Amino acid sequence: MSAPYAEPRRLAELAQRLAAIAAAPLPGNRSVDLRALLRRLTERLRTVIDDDAAVEIVAGLDPREQRALVGLIPLFEDDAVARLAALAVARVQRRQFSAMAPQFLIRHYRRPFAQIAAAAFVDIPPAEATARLRMVASVRRNGLEGQERELVNALMREEVAWRRVCEGVGAAPGQSELASALAFALLSAADSRHLVSQPYDDLQGCFRLVARDEWPRVVNHYFSVLGPVQFSEAALDAVVRELGPPRTSRDPRWGQISAEVADRIHEELIQRSLRKFFAGQENHERLSFWSSWASRIRRVYERLEGSAYLMDFGKFGVIEFRDVGNAAYFYPPDEFARLLQVRATSPSSLKVPSRALERLRHSQGWREKCRQLLWSLVQA
Repeated sequence: MSAPYAEPRRLAELAQRLAAIAAAPLPGNRSVDLRALLRRLTERLRTVIDDDAAVEIVAGLDPREQRALVGLIPLFEDDAVARLAALAVARVQRRQFSAMAPQFLIRHYRRPFAQIAAAAFVDIPPAEATARLRMVASVRRNGLEGQERELVNALMREEVAWRRVCEGVGAAPGQSELASALAFALLSAADSRHLVSQPYDDLQGCFRLVARDEWPRVVNHYFSVLGPVQFSEAALDAVVRELGPPRTSRDPRWGQISAEVADRIHEELIQRSLRKFFAGQENHERLSFWSSWASRIRRVYERLEGSAYLMDFGKFGVIEFRDVGNAAYFYPPDEFARLLQVRATSPSSLKVPSRALERLRHSQGWREKCRQLLWSLVQA
C-alpha cells in the first residue's frame, strides 16, 4: 500500500468504513468480495483508453459491486486507474456517490480528483453542497491549487450552471471562502465560449462571490479573452458596482488591471451609454458618429430626465439633445463644468451660444464639420 495510507489509525478507520460499506444491506443480501473486485477492476481499467470505456465497465458491474466501488476508490494504487474508477462510479452511481463518497474520500483520498467533484455536482440540489464541495476544499488544503484549473475544465465539460454550483457551495456551513475560490477559478480560467454562454444572472452570481483582492485577475482575464461585442452586461455591471468606472474611480485595484483592459471597459461603458441615449432610427446617424469617438470621451452625464447628453472630453465638453432639430454645443472646460452644476429645467438652460466654442447644426455635411472641429479641439 502506498505511503499516504501508512498511518495505522487511518488504516484501521479505512478498514472499518470499507467493512461497513460491504456489509450494508444490498439487494439479495449478498456481500461483495472487496479484494477480488479491486483486483478485477484494476486489471480491466488498465486496458481502457478513455473515460467512456471506463463508464461502460462500471455500468456493467452488479449494483452491489457499484456501491462497494465507492469505498474502494482510495485503494487503487495506480493514479490513472483510480481516476477512471472515480469518474466512472460518479457517473453511473451519481446519487449514491454524492450521498456517501465525498466525506469518505476527503479523509483518505489524497490524489487529485477534480473530475470526481465535477461529476458529483451535476443534478444535485444546493442543499447537498456540503459533502460535494468538501472534496474541493481538501484539494486546496493539501496545497494542490493547481488542480483548480482541472476542476474548472471538468465543470465546463459537464456544462454545469456556474452560479448554482458556487452559490450551493456558499450555502454550505463554513464554505463561503471555498465558494469564492471556485467563482474565482471559473472566471479567471474559463475560455471565451464558456464565458459567453453564461446567462446574466449566473455570471452576476459568480462575480458577487469573488474575493476583493482577486477582482483584478478576474477582470484582466474576462475582458482580455472576449471581444467588445461579447462583453456581457452582467460583467460590465459587476465591474462598475465593485470597482467604479475605470477613468474616474479611486479604487486602487484599477492599478492592478492592465491599461488595455481598463480602456476596453471604459469604451464599452461609453458605447452602452450612447446606445441608450441615441436609441431610435432617427438618431442612428448621430449614434454612429459619436460611437467612433467613444475612446476619447472621459465621462458622460444625462440631464433633463435623459433628454440632454453631456460628453466630457477633458479639454472641452459637448452637449447633444435627444430630440432632432437641436444643435450640438461645444464648450470650454470651465463653462462645461458650470453647466454640469446648473439645475436645467429646459434645453435652453444648457444652450449658451455666447460662451460656446461652437454651435453645430445637424444639417448636410455636419459629420465632416464635426470631425474637423473635434480634431482641432483634441489637438489644441
